[in-house]
Amino acid sequence: WPEGNEHIIGDAAPMDLPGTAWLYWWVGHALSHGLNPFEGSWNFHPVGVAPLAQYNLLDALVASPLFLWFSPVLAYNLTVVFFLVASGCGLALLCRTAGPSHSSARIAGIALMTSSFLSYEISDGRLAQALLAFWFVSLAGVFEILKGRGTWMTVLWTGLTAAATSLTYWYYGLFLGFAGLVLLAIHAR
Repeated sequence: WPEGNEHIIGDAAPMDLPGTAWLYWWVGHALSHGLNPFEGSWNFHPVGVAPLAQYNLLDALVASPLFLWFSPVLAYNLTVVFFLVASGCGLALLCRTAGPSHSSARIAGIALMTSSFLSYEISDGRLAQALLAFWFVSLAGVFEILKGRGTWMTVLWTGLTAAATSLTYWYYGLFLGFAGLVLLAIHAR
């Protein structure tokens, strides 16, 4: 785990993994050297591409310190563990808000962390798609608001986590909007 070979996973780098590792390193490097992480002339040299146009930056902000402190192999694996645990805890919170018991919520969180969907995304280097914590916490906020237990703080953190969902992976922001609309339609009935 701490060392490994020249590749982060297996014998060859999956399609998106080098770009993810580069982004996570670049964002930390840029911030630690007073550079703009949104500037992308170093990406796809010599053409360049802006990270916001190509990547999702919130997951890079979360993971970049690990890529500055550790080797790419160890940093990637620690990021995977952190994203999986965060997503599992987010789903457990959503389940508790929706009504199931603590043990059922924990089982759901563990099932998510060991799901083939997340394993596939991680093994192909798409860590942004494994960071579902913001998505689940946003839906938990929607449940709280619809149940009439929400305060202005609930609305605030729901909005912030919804924005974080979109900044992590913009498709998840779209899917969150669809899920919120379904919950609102069901609640209206």
